[in-house]
Amino acid sequence: MRRLELPLLLLAATWLPACDGLGQAPVAQRVARRAVDSMVEPAWASAVDANPNAVADVAEAAVNAVVHIQSERDVEEAPQSQMMPYFFGMPGMQGPQGMQGAPGRGGHHYERGVGSGVVIDTKGLILTNNHVVEGADSLTVTLSDGRKLAAKVRATDAATDVALVELEGEVPKDLTALSFGDSDHLRLGQTVLAIGSPFALQGSVTMGIVSARSRHVQDLASYSDYLQTDAAINPGNSGGALVSLDGKLVGINSAIASESGGYDGIGFAIPSNLAKDIMERLLRDGHVVRGFLGVAPADLDPAAADMLGLGDRHGAIVSQVTPGTPADKAGLKPYDVIVAVDGSPIDGAADLRNTISLKGAHVSVALDVLRDGQPQQLQATLEELKDPGKGGRVDAPDAEVSLLRGVTVAALNDAIRQELGADPKTAGVVVTAITPGCDAAMAGLQPGDILVEVDRKPVSSIDELKRALKGKDRGMLLVQRGGLRQILFVD
Repeated sequence: MRRLELPLLLLAATWLPACDGLGQAPVAQRVARRAVDSMVEPAWASAVDANPNAVADVAEAAVNAVVHIQSERDVEEAPQSQMMPYFFGMPGMQGPQGMQGAPGRGGHHYERGVGSGVVIDTKGLILTNNHVVEGADSLTVTLSDGRKLAAKVRATDAATDVALVELEGEVPKDLTALSFGDSDHLRLGQTVLAIGSPFALQGSVTMGIVSARSRHVQDLASYSDYLQTDAAINPGNSGGALVSLDGKLVGINSAIASESGGYDGIGFAIPSNLAKDIMERLLRDGHVVRGFLGVAPADLDPAAADMLGLGDRHGAIVSQVTPGTPADKAGLKPYDVIVAVDGSPIDGAADLRNTISLKGAHVSVALDVLRDGQPQQLQATLEELKDPGKGGRVDAPDAEVSLLRGVTVAALNDAIRQELGADPKTAGVVVTAITPGCDAAMAGLQPGDILVEVDRKPVSSIDELKRALKGKDRGMLLVQRGGLRQILFVD
């Protein structure tokens, strides 16, 4: 199970008045019950009334389709206690549920880790996370009844953390598979079950709700659209099933946000619709071909929409158009706002990237665009996405000037351009330091960014930047990071 190291943001307590007398308790309970009942999904309430064991029935059926996966790999060096904490090792744990090392042939050592998987085909096909099987030399799958079977990796997609595992040899005739549910129709507050092998405790079932949808979480996967749940998920749950109360697979459990390393009430699952789409592509092609448009997008949040005079519109604003790309050929320009792709609304930069990616290569897409507030429709023929490059950082040179409340900048010179990998002709000023928590930092500005424009006005020197910012407590910054440009809104 992947673990996100997140700071503790807020602790809050709600105090409720005590009952003044014993006679008031039943009334309060009835009021609370009616309030809860009003929020319960009608179909679920009906199911419970008809069958008080509905949850147990679903759990007992679904657990038979969730397997325990043990993975081993040879390494040249002895494993360290904190190495690969997401899967190949859970600090403080020993035995098969954690990472353990032993001498191998030729002085090598092996690492052992555990995870979960979901049988989605009775012929022996199992869906799991890429990080559960990545780099593994051998896999052992344990069924819910304890039978152990050899398995191999069929195909993986690291960008979405999806992997397919296939049983080797004769597949049991009584293998149980889960069918896919429609994750797009999950509702906030809908009850779900998380099934897997936390800490190698196979067949564990926990219950919670769908806490949020379409979570785009950095550092988990390049293309993420996670479901968030408060169903208890712990190390070892990776690759297990998130199941709706109609017994359908609605997600693949993948990660937790935790300070303690264990369950803190925030878990993330890959939606079943995304997992199914990736699975079908892996089965068909052996890999995933992603679409490429050629823009650097930014979120059109309410503050940005207000600055651009777009009211309550949603979309992704184009920070940069790379010459010669499908976006350039289609006529897209910086500051265009993409509000829909093939008629499907776009909710932000991550949504645009995911949508374009899943369209695939060599296909034509219709882009609904707002340019200076006026609607346009453009056609773009997508190319195949290649691995993007990464930007650099720079230490603070002399002659720094403090601007933007907490931001320190310096003049751009050839040495800095070279260190940042910027084009020699790039004009602007470089961010050398930034105070955590300031408005610009919250907007996404980072050390090493090159400020190119402020409110669409080019800034090629510190003096120009001062003039552009004079009297402003909010603004729109065009920033170059590595070889890409993006628009940030400081409010």
